[in-house]
Amino acid sequence: MKALRTVVIQVASKGLMEKIPVVQADSGRSIDFVITDMTIPTGAAARLYALKPDKTEVYNNCVINNKVISVDLTTQILAVVGKVSCQVQIVSGNDIVTTFEFSLVVDRNIISNSAIESKDEFMALMEAINEVEELKTKNIETIPITFTQAAVRENINTGEIFSTILGKIKKYFADLKAVAFTGDYSDLSNTPIIGNAASQAVADNLTTAVSGSVLDARQGKVLNDKITVVDTTVSEINDNLTPVVLYENWSGTTAANLSDNITNYGKLEIQLVRGAAQAFFSTICIGPKAGQVHAVNTNYYLGNILRFYSALLTLADNKITLGSEYYYNFGAESGNGSGFVITKVVGYKI
Repeated sequence: MKALRTVVIQVASKGLMEKIPVVQADSGRSIDFVITDMTIPTGAAARLYALKPDKTEVYNNCVINNKVISVDLTTQILAVVGKVSCQVQIVSGNDIVTTFEFSLVVDRNIISNSAIESKDEFMALMEAINEVEELKTKNIETIPITFTQAAVRENINTGEIFSTILGKIKKYFADLKAVAFTGDYSDLSNTPIIGNAASQAVADNLTTAVSGSVLDARQGKVLNDKITVVDTTVSEINDNLTPVVLYENWSGTTAANLSDNITNYGKLEIQLVRGAAQAFFSTICIGPKAGQVHAVNTNYYLGNILRFYSALLTLADNKITLGSEYYYNFGAESGNGSGFVITKVVGYKI
């Protein structure tokens, strides 16, 4: 049986505080304080402090249910007739909020056996001491811990209570996917499509022709080395195909001194010119070496006459000399010719 009184109070502003009438020495009275301007954090504690007219004190625990703080009025709180000054203290971590002072007005109880000795009552402290003493007799590893999973993932912070820390840790575990515990690729989500390469045979060579095999990554270096060799070879070929001018003089000469030895080249191109460009032709000499070669041309017309020319060239290491010349007019005359000169000599490495 409880005689319940509900009182609406604020903690942010004082306002008008009620004077709550009660009767001396009663033990069945309770007050529900409804806090309207503050949300009470989960895990907070509340305690009633009361100062009686005879200066004895009471410090007792309260019960919190959402915004309601319930206080049981003990016989000690109501032991002395008169005004009992009260405050409710709310504690959450390092934060403390205390209500503004309100009064219990204790009326005299005329029943003869109601008189009790007024003394200090510190039930909140005694309960805390009893809890500590009880802990001393228990193995802390076997004490159940009550906590609630945090709503969002966030890091733990110094100064937080143990139940809050455990709630945050539980949130991290709850958000982990199955792959965190199995390590299986099949438990991954949003994975790329890689086909069935992982199940194929691996070839560590460049000769395997088995269908479905995949190439070992080490063969990448082998391929790169081969590409380097090909690049080097192509570069050398390009260098060999680049023409090197060994002699050039458009005035011409019958004895051309070359800038390099003819044996360093796989091919020579020798250009001959007769007169003021009346006739010119080039001859190709493959694998040049010291000795004599004939330079011939049949593509020169003298008027309407197709003329065939032949010139004897003498090749030395660094010199080419023009010897006797001969011509033949198709359908006409033939004989010894003269007047040709060497105007240009080009060498090719290959």
